[in-house]
Amino acid sequence: MLCLWSITLACITEGKVRGNEGEAVHGWLFNNLRNLSPEIASRWHEVQVKPFRVSFKNFSAGKNYVQGDTATLMIGAATFEAVHFIGELIQKIDCVKLGTAIFLMKETSILQQITYDDLIQSSFTSVSTKERKVQFLSPTTFRSEGVHILFPTPELFFSGLGRKFNALYQKPFPPFSINWDREILINRYRLQTTNVSFVKYKIVSFTGDMIFSPTGNNISDYTVSIFKLLCDFANYMGIGYKSTMGLGHVKIV
Repeated sequence: MLCLWSITLACITEGKVRGNEGEAVHGWLFNNLRNLSPEIASRWHEVQVKPFRVSFKNFSAGKNYVQGDTATLMIGAATFEAVHFIGELIQKIDCVKLGTAIFLMKETSILQQITYDDLIQSSFTSVSTKERKVQFLSPTTFRSEGVHILFPTPELFFSGLGRKFNALYQKPFPPFSINWDREILINRYRLQTTNVSFVKYKIVSFTGDMIFSPTGNNISDYTVSIFKLLCDFANYMGIGYKSTMGLGHVKIV
């Protein structure tokens, strides 16, 4: 099961969010999850691939909020367990404290929800070589061998999504043995670098747009289906480094 929530937050007590809102929400979510299930909170904290991601529609860092300010929080979940517990958490809690600011959870809606079986079936029954536009809506970066990588090659983009998909999908699925840099082209891109502030450090990242497309008529239907599957999966779970702390929020159309 995959689910994406949109939560409108309204500031009721002014204050400042140090670092960025995604980092603050990450801490808030785990603190409240421990009250629901200490065992699950501990397990999620330890696993390398976490079953959720968070982001803000208008990402910012070190912002002062005053009464009446609003922000839109996005939370994606990608297992039955994560959908259940995050959904329960959203229902039980009325306010969110981020830094010294307190927000009322004014409006909550489910933007998208689908089973893995339906997601896979959609990808494999409507094969199309149509290009896909990726909008990097929050700062994004990839990390390999301790180094941040600021250009999303097809290999970085899709192999990372494939590993996340296979880690979270709870049924056997064939490995994605695809040469992404050969099979998928970057048609156009417009990216700009930006610094992201966390409480204790900063990292360099990027935002912007990029268009991917399959290479042509010789590409297999299987590769095109996996390309579509992972693009749709990214709309729920984001991409890249620290997607549980606000980075890597994408919209792919």
